[in-house]
Amino acid sequence: AGLIESIRGPQGGHRLARPPSQITVLDALTALEGPLLALDSGRDALTPTEPMDRDLVREVWDGAREILERYLASVTLEDLCQRKAQRSGNVMYYI
Repeated sequence: AGLIESIRGPQGGHRLARPPSQITVLDALTALEGPLLALDSGRDALTPTEPMDRDLVREVWDGAREILERYLASVTLEDLCQRKAQRSGNVMYYI
């Protein structure tokens, strides 16, 4: 996902590959968890049996996913660090 890079050697470690202002919460969650609210096309006890009903339920989940992704894409790691700093006073940008 290109979010972190490793540095070899005695002083090595890991760091963000881009500035925190350029990495969104959506980037991080997608890299760690995969697609958000991914719907399985398999059938279970809660899956409607009628095709029209399945389509309606899918539309609701697709809309929810769009709203969630839009919000998560609007929040960066820098935003989170600033929020934490406002609440506690200290912030570190390292992993």
